[in-house]
Amino acid sequence: MARTRRRKKRTHQVEGADPSKKADPKTFVFRRGKHWGILGDLETDLRRMMLPNTAAALRESKRNTLKDFVSVAGPLGVSHFLMLTATERSTYLKVAKTPRGPTLTLRVKGYSLMSDVAASQAHPRVPPNAFKTAPLVVLNNFSSQHKQLALAASLFQGMFPSINVHTVNLVTCQVGGCVGPVWPVQLWNVWPMFCVLRFVRHMCCPCDA
Repeated sequence: MARTRRRKKRTHQVEGADPSKKADPKTFVFRRGKHWGILGDLETDLRRMMLPNTAAALRESKRNTLKDFVSVAGPLGVSHFLMLTATERSTYLKVAKTPRGPTLTLRVKGYSLMSDVAASQAHPRVPPNAFKTAPLVVLNNFSSQHKQLALAASLFQGMFPSINVHTVNLVTCQVGGCVGPVWPVQLWNVWPMFCVLRFVRHMCCPCDA
């Protein structure tokens, strides 16, 4: 008589887990292209900006193809890709929804690294818990009358977990070192006339007002 393998079925549930709750979106930030070596610092800052729902220690090489990242994105629950590429003329940022798109390609006109911003300040301040919670996204000038801008707004909003103002715990919004709540904020600003996109992550504190 042939033996059959017994398969253990998972009967327990994680304590406090809500099966009806949608999982938070996660991202991969990586470089591609011929001149990918010059984008290391920008990649590091971009990963830090997307914390905590990103792979901060993701390792990529020139031999990796886009199919390699797609194959591991599903099991890991990764929903978006942020891909940096560079040519002789300019730097580009591609934002893609996995696994079937859409993909938004942005040309980077200019950027400042976190180290550059800190060097320009007399007393730079980075709270220790600044990157332990997902940022609050603020969109400006994304008109629903333009299909391209409406699609971009939907793609940007989908990269971050939604916030319920009625049930959010304000303790998670507080950062040590300041009086009152502090929120990490991402500002996404677009000028339709020039098709320019600007985004920055900074700390919004009542004592700065």
